[in-house]
Amino acid sequence: MHGLPTRISAIGVQVSILLCAAIVALSPLVARAQAQQRVMPNDVRRIFMAGRLSAQDKQTLTNFYKDVVTIMMKPSTGDQVPDVRAKGYKNLVRGVNKNPALDYVNKMLLDGLFRVATSGSYSPAAKYNAMLFLGELTEENVKPLPEALPKLMLVLTRAPASMDYLKPATLIGLKRFAQEGAIPQNQIGAVAGAMLQIVNETDPPAGRSASAHAFMRRSAAEVLAEIGHPGPNGEVVKAFTAIATNPKSRLSLRCSMARLLGELNYPAGSKIDVQQIAATIGRQTIENCQREVQQAEEADREPSRRVLLYSLDSAYEGLKGLAKSAPNGEAETYIRKLYGTIYSLYRDLDDQEKTPDAELAAMVNTELPTIEEVLQTGPPAASSETLEAD
Repeated sequence: MHGLPTRISAIGVQVSILLCAAIVALSPLVARAQAQQRVMPNDVRRIFMAGRLSAQDKQTLTNFYKDVVTIMMKPSTGDQVPDVRAKGYKNLVRGVNKNPALDYVNKMLLDGLFRVATSGSYSPAAKYNAMLFLGELTEENVKPLPEALPKLMLVLTRAPASMDYLKPATLIGLKRFAQEGAIPQNQIGAVAGAMLQIVNETDPPAGRSASAHAFMRRSAAEVLAEIGHPGPNGEVVKAFTAIATNPKSRLSLRCSMARLLGELNYPAGSKIDVQQIAATIGRQTIENCQREVQQAEEADREPSRRVLLYSLDSAYEGLKGLAKSAPNGEAETYIRKLYGTIYSLYRDLDDQEKTPDAELAAMVNTELPTIEEVLQTGPPAASSETLEAD
């Protein structure tokens, strides 16, 4: 595949090893440093804070990150890898302004981690963790490293099927860029377009599990929500609504879309009807709760309190966000009344003394009509086809 190296040169291997060490858990790293008089994390922190870069500093940083990445690559590191990334890099660069020392380490890590992630010489776990680390690189303080963005997008959009397992890691990195407002204005369209394509991909491609596909769709939707724009013609709203109203979609994914609909920014004067979106969320909440009660009855069990609360909480959060974008007092009043009734049911179901498991179904059946009454006073629920935007 063009742009993705298939093998690592002798120089590349050397650079990668010098980098990959940064992912070591702090305890093994400190133990080795103390036993062999190697570099301690505090030594690296002092160099970063000083902001200078002498020849000795370069050697110190190289030795430290050689150890870090080496340990990250070991299968025995296992569950400690996130701790290694945090204590070997994230915690050390927190609050550090852009300076030659940090630039040196970032260049070293950027090149090496990308080679590790996209070569055929390392285990899938090592590649995945290298891609996660790539998305955590920081230019200064909490600002993502700009040079990491095109590499994340390259893997997401052009990696072959054999490297599909790397894509969730790229989405985690892209979400960080979106959260920090670090996607350049001239690249937002390309990023949003790639995210929308994933969200709209109903069926997983060959080789990807249904659960992994749901994770990717949710992650891509979260990136879009962080970007905040509903789409030039409401494409993002339509995509979220299509999932929220699709009974074949996983409940967790439908609920995520209800919540994320409330996180978008709806410009003043937009033709998107937020009151209609609110009605859609309310309607889907009723259907989700009714479905859980019905399935419980058919299986001769009590309804899942967790499922009911999750459905109600997702709707509440989505509606609360929509209320902030209501174009007038009437729409805002309607949305607030709707999420108020939903919260009332949530509160009753969350009180296990007031509503023991044996009474969950009865409580749901008693209070859902109240939500229905509010819905009757507003517009019909929206579908992805009826939504409009300017």
